Amino acid sequence: MMRMYSRGARMALTVMAVSVVMAIFAPSAFGATKSFYTYRGSVLLWTKANTTFSYDGTRVTNGSTTQSCGYVFPNLARNQGVTLYKYSSSKWRYQARFGWGAGVVTPWGDVTVYWQTSTHTHYVYGSGAYSGSSSLN
Repeated sequence: MMRMYSRGARMALTVMAVSVVMAIFAPSAFGATKSFYTYRGSVLLWTKANTTFSYDGTRVTNGSTTQSCGYVFPNLARNQGVTLYKYSSSKWRYQARFGWGAGVVTPWGDVTVYWQTSTHTHYVYGSGAYSGSSSLN
């Protein structure tokens, strides 16, 4: 048996179908997650900051940054923490600080010949855009 719908009912069914298709194929309009990282170094000494954030098209809804570093003797590298700055609901900045240099690890602490700090800066936006950079301090 075939049903006949009024013009208004057909429009309502079409709008519902389009909404379902948009929810399936356009997740950024309903919330999405992205990840990116910045890397500085070589095979002998490296630092990396990885940021994951969620957004809904107009604002950042959630986010986090993790740090990792590594070195081969006589180099040294240390994570020094991540700071979050929220400029608004649609723009966040993460700063991950690292210390690195050359020296020797001892049970009483590191003995360093030289020491330098660097910062990985990540900006995330509610539109889903992001940027990252690394700089020496």
